[in-house]
Amino acid sequence: MRDRLARAVVKVCPPDLAASADDIVQLAIIRVLAVLRARDRAGEGVEPPSASYLWKVAYTTTIDELRKMQSRERTRDHATGVVGPVEVPTPDGAVAASEVSAALRSCLGALHEDRRRAVVLHLQGHTVAETGGLLGWTRKRAENLIYRGLADLRRCLGNKGYAP
Repeated sequence: MRDRLARAVVKVCPPDLAASADDIVQLAIIRVLAVLRARDRAGEGVEPPSASYLWKVAYTTTIDELRKMQSRERTRDHATGVVGPVEVPTPDGAVAASEVSAALRSCLGALHEDRRRAVVLHLQGHTVAETGGLLGWTRKRAENLIYRGLADLRRCLGNKGYAP
């Protein structure tokens, strides 16, 4: 199983993640084993996973890692200001930014607790599956809470005069 996953990861892994290919294979193995363990606990027959299933797991794991890497780079770039021109905020810009920040905090605070937790994790760059795992929820529950929370957040910010 590991060899099949490794071959699949090597085929789909972009050059940016080539150094992390072994880590991605390990994450894919963990995902497959978790599914097999869940099937075993449910009393379903545990059969070796098909090659197409392993390919799908390798692909989705690679995509998830690529998204995490891009999210970390965006966060690092914004936090350090390393990439791109350095912008010095004008006094008006600083006031506007603090007003938007206060409105966002206010709207997040008004959300139901579960929706707020889901939305905050989403805004920090976590996937739906990661959010569900971190909060002990099913993927579907996490997805519903994230998207309903985002809709509530948009509505609240719109009412305060902040629209996309």
